[in-house]
Amino acid sequence: MAGQYLLLEKLMQTKQIVVLLKFNSGRGGGSGQSYLIRGEVAVRVSGNIIYNENFGTVNYRLLTIRNAADANVTAVKGYLEGTALTELSSSGAVINTLANGTAIGGFGGGSPELEGRIAEIIVYNTELDDLQRIIIENYVAAKYDLTIIDDHYAYESTHSNDVAGIGRLDVDTLHTVSQSAKILNIGNASGLGDDEFLFFGHDNGSAASWSTSEVPGSDTNIRRIAREWRLDETGNIGMLKISIDTSLFPSKPSNFTKYVLWLDADGDFSSGA
Repeated sequence: MAGQYLLLEKLMQTKQIVVLLKFNSGRGGGSGQSYLIRGEVAVRVSGNIIYNENFGTVNYRLLTIRNAADANVTAVKGYLEGTALTELSSSGAVINTLANGTAIGGFGGGSPELEGRIAEIIVYNTELDDLQRIIIENYVAAKYDLTIIDDHYAYESTHSNDVAGIGRLDVDTLHTVSQSAKILNIGNASGLGDDEFLFFGHDNGSAASWSTSEVPGSDTNIRRIAREWRLDETGNIGMLKISIDTSLFPSKPSNFTKYVLWLDADGDFSSGA
């Protein structure tokens, strides 16, 4: 983007925004509901600065903004790589009375601001809790090999695709079922406790054909898909329910009748699976 900004729906319809971008240059000024990116990130609602944090110009940065429902500007929360932004004093302007759109990289009623690159934007029309935010930030961090404060997935170098997760922060904040690539569904952990998580992602191997590579004992009566998922557990979450949507696999080869799920410690399924 060169001297431009993105204008989304009005603020109360864009409850949660996750944006990964790199800043080159830009300018300030203006008012509106906005996430201005210049040498720092400035979050404003109707001209009231809520956050003003050093952003830099070297690396891509992961910015998450949560717009609280039926609240004034002091209830807006901002995070940079998962670290809460330092809140500035601001007026009590009520968010849901503002009709302008939400701008990323500029001000809703102002001129273009951002000189930089946006790699990904995720927008939700509902307010996410802290656990959902952590899961999303881990997904983005794995995909783009970023360092975040609540990093619970260590295999982004080999299995960075479609990372999903379950977890629990406390008795009221938990996410119990998740899926990756519409194929692998994991949930219903029997012992999920506070600050415990399970994340999983795949290596982008093909799921569209059958392979004989790395089959146990080089057995000619075994076929497998090439795609492999890696799991990363924080704590001890107990037993799990794992399901596979086999309708997304190719048709079974002739004379093959059943599916088997393999687990392996070292990623080489030719032995130990």
